[in-house]
Amino acid sequence: MCLSDRLQSLRFFSQKRRIFITKVLASAIAMPIFKWHGACVKLKCKIARTFKIKLKRRRVMNQKPKNFLNAVMPALMLAAASLFAQPGYYFGQNKVHYKNFDWKIFRTEHFDIHYYTEEAGAAHDAARMAERGYDYLSEVLEHKIEKRIPLVLYASLNDFQQTNVVQEMLGDGTRGVTESLKHRVALPITGSYREFNHVLVHELVHAFQFDIIFNGKSQASLARFDPPLWFMEGMAEYLSVGMDNTTRMWMRDGLLADKLLTVEKLNSTFDIRVYRLGESLWNFVGETYGKKKVGQILKTAVNFGNVERAFKTQIDMDFKQLTPAWHEAARRQALPVDSTLQSPGQIAQQITSQEGYFHRMNLVPAVSPDGKRIVYVANKNLTDEIYLLEQKRDGKFEDRRLIRGGQSRDFESLRFFDTTIGWSRDGSRIAFVSKSGKDDAIYVMDPASGVIMHKLTFAELNGLVSPSFSPKGDELVFVGISGGRSDLYTVDLADKKLRRLTQDRFSELHPQWSPDGKAIVFATDRGAGTDESKLLYGDNDLAVYDFATKEITLLTELSGDAINPQWSADGSEVAFVSDHQGIPNIYRLNVAAKQIAPITTLKTGVAGITETTPAMSWSADGRVIVFSSFVKGSWQLFRMELPSSTPTVSYNVDEVTSGNGKDQDANCPLPPCPLLWLPAIPDFNNLYAGYNLASPDSIEPRKYSSTPKLDGIALGALFGGYFGTVGGLQLSFSDMMSNHNIVLSLGLTRDIRNTDIGVGYLNQGHRLGYGFETFQQRNAYGVFAAPTANGFVTQTYRGVNGFAYYPFSRFSRLEVSAGLTHVSQDFVVESLDFSNGKIRRDKQDLGGVSFGQVGAALVYDNTAYGPLGPISGRRSRIEIQRATNDFKFTTVIADYRKYFNVNNRSVLAYRLLGGASFDRDAQVFRIGGAYTFRGTDRADLLGTNFLVQNIEYRFPLLPFLPPTADFLSGVTFADAAAAWGIDVPGLIKEKFQPFSTQGGFHLQDLAGAFGLGARLNLGYLSLRYDVAWPTDLKNISKPVKMFSIGTDF
Repeated sequence: MCLSDRLQSLRFFSQKRRIFITKVLASAIAMPIFKWHGACVKLKCKIARTFKIKLKRRRVMNQKPKNFLNAVMPALMLAAASLFAQPGYYFGQNKVHYKNFDWKIFRTEHFDIHYYTEEAGAAHDAARMAERGYDYLSEVLEHKIEKRIPLVLYASLNDFQQTNVVQEMLGDGTRGVTESLKHRVALPITGSYREFNHVLVHELVHAFQFDIIFNGKSQASLARFDPPLWFMEGMAEYLSVGMDNTTRMWMRDGLLADKLLTVEKLNSTFDIRVYRLGESLWNFVGETYGKKKVGQILKTAVNFGNVERAFKTQIDMDFKQLTPAWHEAARRQALPVDSTLQSPGQIAQQITSQEGYFHRMNLVPAVSPDGKRIVYVANKNLTDEIYLLEQKRDGKFEDRRLIRGGQSRDFESLRFFDTTIGWSRDGSRIAFVSKSGKDDAIYVMDPASGVIMHKLTFAELNGLVSPSFSPKGDELVFVGISGGRSDLYTVDLADKKLRRLTQDRFSELHPQWSPDGKAIVFATDRGAGTDESKLLYGDNDLAVYDFATKEITLLTELSGDAINPQWSADGSEVAFVSDHQGIPNIYRLNVAAKQIAPITTLKTGVAGITETTPAMSWSADGRVIVFSSFVKGSWQLFRMELPSSTPTVSYNVDEVTSGNGKDQDANCPLPPCPLLWLPAIPDFNNLYAGYNLASPDSIEPRKYSSTPKLDGIALGALFGGYFGTVGGLQLSFSDMMSNHNIVLSLGLTRDIRNTDIGVGYLNQGHRLGYGFETFQQRNAYGVFAAPTANGFVTQTYRGVNGFAYYPFSRFSRLEVSAGLTHVSQDFVVESLDFSNGKIRRDKQDLGGVSFGQVGAALVYDNTAYGPLGPISGRRSRIEIQRATNDFKFTTVIADYRKYFNVNNRSVLAYRLLGGASFDRDAQVFRIGGAYTFRGTDRADLLGTNFLVQNIEYRFPLLPFLPPTADFLSGVTFADAAAAWGIDVPGLIKEKFQPFSTQGGFHLQDLAGAFGLGARLNLGYLSLRYDVAWPTDLKNISKPVKMFSIGTDF
């Protein structure tokens, strides 16, 4: 096990959208920190074990690509093994550290804010906001945190995804994490102070939760109190925003379909619903019984170790009683009384559908100027992809994939949470944003041919959002993020010249160039609901930037968000999405007259995945609108052709201000005025209005210390064999950023000379990661046993190893390693001395060996995961190792794997694995068994060369049930294997002859087998049962049956 694996054994994070729980796992016996990825060495033995598959960590559902430093399951800590293990065929993707952050600290009363120079201004604001959030939560939860909270800030999502605060790979949907090992809160500042304040307080709720749960005690408290995810995440959402229209959308959809979960079913839910439904449930409790009741229930639950008992004690409801009360409150809050509101299918043509259980997203539609083509983002194949829908002569739409995201360096992660896709006015090009290496990049593509025409990156910008073409198509306007703040920029496609249009704290979203090229309309929080002096930023409104005057003019001041603006063909109107009537719908604004008219009145609403995800596109000819709507648990696209006449119901922009929750806005003096379809939601800024920001003078700059501090201690004990009682102690240390990591491992025995010692260091603060270890390990093997004496051979391994790894991208890396080892051996006889009643120990030195090893490996992994493990993509590893001095050999091993997605629940997997060893002490590979060739249950194939090929079809055993039942699965397989290279009669052949035609065509030295098996997936390992029939393609032998524990390749 490598150092990083050991470090991760001490911090395993249970993570969905945000991480809310961390457990320290203790080792029963402290073992050496590393396994050397080379030959297993035994003195006087030239035939060594060299092939073994390591267990892979796997989730049952929602598997993300693994960071290779976090690939080995924590349970391996409990397994005793030799320091020198076989080649480690592990893969995993890379968290690439493109930047070297110059960390500094702002200290406040309750926080140490960690930041770097380019985000200093935003970090100073964040320090003031954090103290306000602390005061609010401290009062509501009636709790104070005694120690300062480490708050780690990043200037963009790209920077945040490089964090070592957690080792997991972070996706675009993760905008903050809180972990309990060091009680760190980490999050990016992504251009909107309003959204940042929301996420900040959400994560601070987790910090308070952890402090209440642990109460100054060890993390073993979690063993007694393990709350459901909705309890933690829903509470954090409720206390940070109260209620929002996206959550009401989820509740409304569940109620309309009569599929709103009960509390009991919510307890076993682990997807995004825990946030939305959990927020609604806590909103019911807080608004019915008072907000402080939330903290009282939390404390009672921790005290009892039981959530349901806490609800019963505090509000006299168990879960069965809580469900109907919550559902009834949700009906009043989320279902409109107005029966005239429509469903999207009543007014528009549905042009997408759910093509499988996991296909839930069809988002950010962009319609071509003529209305006949639509580009959008979907997750049909468990990865985010860009598709093009094209209308045929019969009016039907056919789609084809333009871009597959998440599996290549250029399109590492498609950005779509807050960003639009733009069409050029002539319909020949589209522009979109994707993460590419260290940067966000704007790609300009010809959708007809799929050719990328431009790739635009900007060193001075941390993030890019929403590119839109100028009328002539020679420029783009977009939102750039620098230092955590968003501003408008334009770029000339010919000379790539960048021009900045705004520079302030306000957010900018979804810019669109006017048809005449004189202005840009965009969404911004610079409206009346913003108080910049208090760092409270309101809902988004529409504004126009005038190129001639360089002035910004607000177009709307609505009581709710106005986003996603789109110009009409002649530039006289702007269509946009707004929830100012309680349900997000599409409106059109006459710019000159300042008249607003609804285009849609949908009870489901027009919405994306978040409050600010673009959900609508208006064709440049003004005839077609395409929008996304949330229907039956998924986002679907609808195409609507607009009538030539303008809707008759309209109202003045100036008449629509903030509502008071009544049926009609009290600030609207004369009808016609917009009715509120749902009760008005108070602005969540009201939660913080009564609390003060930290004074700027109270913020103290400090230097960052990279000195590692103690993270955790693992203890254990075992009695057995030659060494008697063995006490295990493992200590882990790291600095606040987890860049510098140290592990000390001791296996204490009755004799200090027999103590196992390991000290390791890992530096993962730079793109080039490196580390070393030094160790002593002793093993003893029984030789004979007599009534009065026992004989042992003891071996002592002492050495030093070093390693380094360099990721070329998220998907590929180079690993190198080197080490020196000395192994000494003694023969020991323990006999009973009857004269004094003591045990006599006689020792004879058997000599020793010394050897050095160097190795390198080139690794590639772009796999995407489904319920049965890797479901698409490929993996490869080419590894070479050289041993010198008393052992001389060179070993080369190559491993190639390819996965073909069949229907998102089944997968065809292929593996080709081979190796060769040379020189005086060439390694002998042992092939066979559950993880290589299933035609034998033992490693019967021996040789200095080997070849293994596996073809395997994996499928759910209960396909008629939802994929949550796919923990029970089946496989059919065909295996082939061979080993050769040295001449041992009856055992190994020197030369390889795969086939023979003597007596008819059949396999000669190539062994074959086919069979089937079953898998019970327990999350991090599987119980496997296989039945294989060996065959030489002429005869079929008796079946070989085997049970194993592990994971599939």
